Amino acid sequence: MLPEDVLKEAQENLFALPGVGMSILEISHRSKTFDKVINEAKADLKSLLSINEKLTISCFYRRCKPPVLYGTVKFNAPKNKADYIITGSWSKKALKEAKRVGATNIAATTESENFTRIPKQEELKLDADASYVHFTSTTQYGTEWHKEPEVGNVPACLRCIFRHTKQKKLM
Repeated sequence: MLPEDVLKEAQENLFALPGVGMSILEISHRSKTFDKVINEAKADLKSLLSINEKLTISCFYRRCKPPVLYGTVKFNAPKNKADYIITGSWSKKALKEAKRVGATNIAATTESENFTRIPKQEELKLDADASYVHFTSTTQYGTEWHKEPEVGNVPACLRCIFRHTKQKKLM
């Protein structure tokens, strides 16, 4: 649960951004004001999660369908191969799109168990030469990573799904 003062500030800013007179929902996503909000959010996220300054946080709008995003990540990978941890339909879709543009390795999957759990660290078969490791933080099956998998020096490419509240077996 967020602290009450944070919720009150969010409520006030949703009605009208300070100094703007309009809600974030009313201004253009191409405006300087919106850019400022997004850039502050990215900086705060990097600080809160201790994300390396060399890494980029990308924000995509709801109209941008996931397959487009998967291809974008893969095309921007320095090496043309990546590891995928398959924990549900979103990670399966990501793998399908990535296969179209380069080499992929299924580092682990729980599909044979109907995705009722997250793979254990010792089950991961990672390629040390991969550009990144893709995993989905929570799934429609109710499973959730409670900490990122250990992937060595390879960056983790996380797709976050936060709309699920029910959880099954956890890592």
